[in-house]
Amino acid sequence: MWIDSDTWVQDKAAVELYLATAREGKLAITPHIGRSYVSFKKWQRPRFNTLMFREYRKGWGWRAANQLGRFPIANAGIFALAADAPHWELWKAAMTHGLQTKPTILREQTALNYVIHHDKAPVGLLPDWCNWICIDAPPKLDEKTGMLVEPEPPYRPLGILHLVGPARSHEFSLETLAGKRVKAFLHYRYWRGKRKRPRRG
Repeated sequence: MWIDSDTWVQDKAAVELYLATAREGKLAITPHIGRSYVSFKKWQRPRFNTLMFREYRKGWGWRAANQLGRFPIANAGIFALAADAPHWELWKAAMTHGLQTKPTILREQTALNYVIHHDKAPVGLLPDWCNWICIDAPPKLDEKTGMLVEPEPPYRPLGILHLVGPARSHEFSLETLAGKRVKAFLHYRYWRGKRKRPRRG
């Protein structure tokens, strides 16, 4: 199992689900989609102007971009895969092809998405609480349990929080399940280390 360094585990159920899915011979990974995310609530760009379309075009050409560019991104920041799974060789081949042009920081992730959507390798797509992109949807706080939860019903505790980009150092204004507001950072040391209580705001 791979977990990026800008993530932390709040609920081990997410880790167990990744590993159980990988044991079935599938790539266990979470797509970057969710009912709470900003992308669900805003106007979508034309296909040719999306990030993934541009990545596929640069690394694999126009045909791949046209075929695969609209698929949601499966986020490679967290995934699990058996050591003997065929995906590894497919990923290697996709990376070899994709790196023939000037690479970007997303080429590795795009290559893995190529394996999912083009090569049709077995995949188990996990729910968003297994890889919560905090900058796209700040969680809510359950004051009774101290857990960070989904901002929409049923308010399940988040399994793994992913602090992409500015979320690592940003102070969020979090809504509690009781309808109040607190200001807090979302990194691990704040919630699981020695920390001050979230302040009202």
